[in-house]
Amino acid sequence: MPVKIIRKHHVKSPKHKHTKPYLKAYWPYIPILLISVFGLYFGGIHTNKLPRHSVLSYTIDAKDTTLLQATNAQRNLVGQKDLTLNAKLNTAAQNKANDMVARNYWSHETPDGQQPWLFIKETGYLYNTAGENLAYGFSTSKNVIYGWMNSQTHKDVLLSSVFTEVGFGFAKSANFGDKGPQTIIVAFFGQPSVETIKPTLSSSTKNSIYIATTQQNITKAQELTKGKTPWISFLVGIITALGLLLLLLKHSWNIKLSIKSSRKFLMKHPLFDLLLLLIILAGFILSTTTGVIK
Repeated sequence: MPVKIIRKHHVKSPKHKHTKPYLKAYWPYIPILLISVFGLYFGGIHTNKLPRHSVLSYTIDAKDTTLLQATNAQRNLVGQKDLTLNAKLNTAAQNKANDMVARNYWSHETPDGQQPWLFIKETGYLYNTAGENLAYGFSTSKNVIYGWMNSQTHKDVLLSSVFTEVGFGFAKSANFGDKGPQTIIVAFFGQPSVETIKPTLSSSTKNSIYIATTQQNITKAQELTKGKTPWISFLVGIITALGLLLLLLKHSWNIKLSIKSSRKFLMKHPLFDLLLLLIILAGFILSTTTGVIK
């Protein structure tokens, strides 16, 4: 009797076809991915530090007149009188800005421990009260003022009824503090003295002084609100964190099931995911540092 030989054929498993229901579930994530890439690239996600080589770090309208106008606009909002530009304070502020760039330091005091009032005294300006605000990294003069308005101590100097005169100095650095090209801005506020005797540079002074001792990074959110809501960065951080937490919680269980049982990973409610992602990206962008004040 002939022997029947049965040959086993290797059966290939059918390839997974991207059916219409499959594509319908996943296609909304294409724009989500594109939005993510767009937001990360153009938003320049970086918190608490300026980018090393920011293209907007040079203040495009760095002029004493534009800063004076922006300063007086804020003073007028609270009923304070306008400040006037003083040539000697302008010179003092310019000398301080040049010195900061030349010696690459970010402080009210010089590296050898000299107080900022040294630069004022060197011009022969006599004052009863003086104040100093510093800034760098902002793209416009208005944004510099908005930055100072987000700090109570800087705001107090800017809006003080004591001061009647002001001077501004600007200096560009190709790589200030290893943070790329920056425009350093110095503002000296003054109340002139009626004394006629010029004090010596080495003599001690009993005059009142106004300076902020701490550094503060100003975010995009604070800049957009023009200093009216300094707490906005904290609120943006909370909303961003909640959005990220919701997104992670929503998908963590599905991801776990997909890994354990090799089930098809199907994410539901893509529009809700898109909304959460937009909130997170907006939060990151609004939390970026646009300038630094001291």
